[in-house]
Amino acid sequence: MKNILIIGLGLIGGSLAKAIKNKLQDVKITAVDSNLETIKIATAEKIIDNSLVLSIDANNNLSEFDFIIIATPLGFIVTGKDRKSVV
Repeated sequence: MKNILIIGLGLIGGSLAKAIKNKLQDVKITAVDSNLETIKIATAEKIIDNSLVLSIDANNNLSEFDFIIIATPLGFIVTGKDRKSVV
């Protein structure tokens, strides 16, 4: 496993990214998060290698990733609304 995508860099996604980087330095981690500041901090601290913008209309090639972790609140996944939404 060389390329990992983490969707959501909150408590769970951010913790997983840190743990993966600590154990497997040769793994490339790309992350998606709705908070640009979170992406900037994770990049500056070398927790992630790249960031990606996912969009329904975008032609994102997710096949380049060996493993995809979805670490967003359930309401966010189901409704696509802001993080405060509850299913």
